[in-house]
Amino acid sequence: MSSSSSSSSYDSYDSSSFSNSTQSSSSRSFHRKKSSPQKRAIQNKTYRVHSLSRPLSRTLSLQKQKRKNPLTFLQQRQASLPLEDALQKIKPLDIIAFRGDEFVSDLIAKLENKILAPELKEMYSHVGMVVTSEILDDPLLEPGKLYIWEATMSGKLGQNIYSIHHPKKMFLGTLVRPLKELLINYDKNNKAYYAWCPLRNYPRFDHAFRIRFSTLFKRYNNRPYDANPIALAASLFKICRPCRDSLEKKLNTENWMFCSELIAQVFQDLQMIPRSVTSNNVVPMDLLGFDNEIGDENVPPNLIQDIIKLVH
Repeated sequence: MSSSSSSSSYDSYDSSSFSNSTQSSSSRSFHRKKSSPQKRAIQNKTYRVHSLSRPLSRTLSLQKQKRKNPLTFLQQRQASLPLEDALQKIKPLDIIAFRGDEFVSDLIAKLENKILAPELKEMYSHVGMVVTSEILDDPLLEPGKLYIWEATMSGKLGQNIYSIHHPKKMFLGTLVRPLKELLINYDKNNKAYYAWCPLRNYPRFDHAFRIRFSTLFKRYNNRPYDANPIALAASLFKICRPCRDSLEKKLNTENWMFCSELIAQVFQDLQMIPRSVTSNNVVPMDLLGFDNEIGDENVPPNLIQDIIKLVH
């Protein structure tokens, strides 16, 4: 509005209209003061109700926002990269996600799809962590070569790729295998696929980190694979968790680990994910941004930058 129009409208007010408006406003003010104790009580009660419901509504809204990011690059972008190009860019601690065609892999993917992300067509049922001699002090690691640390089967039943620590026998547990050879053999099956998931933030790979990571490696490597079906069910269904915990104590299998549990535990020890996360409740898709645990128990959705499907 221009200044001339505002001044004319201001001049159009007369004293009588101003006095009438003043009287009406004063009467409204007096009426408000007279009934303010009752209204204030109602307002306080309403505020308490809203303040109680706000954390839940905020949590639900965060859950919705959190699930939008992975859907964006899984459904819309469909990022892909030739394997040889990716091998030049992959860094230590990056996650490699797999989707196999065997029964167990198919079962995990279907459960994840139903519970975590029904909208997705491509799910990942296995994950491993990239390691190199830069962060791991092990004489069997060749400098400049990429390896994958995972909890799985090696040997004839594991894409015919053996663990570097068990080169002549099959082993089911936490182990290290050469990454390139594994991906080439994994890609021979047309139904299987895999993806590179670079981290959003990396720690400083200095001498102190190498010592720290090597200590964690000695603690968690060569552990038996947790093939207990109740443990798998408990990672997805909360109702199964008390049974899993009591059963693991009786069977003394608390140190057994599955693939995503290994990565979650190591990342937690490296302070890359919160301490509130329970590692044996983490499934592969949780690490890719689809964790639906409530509150601080979930893996941060921004742990990785992207999910890049590799093509050989």
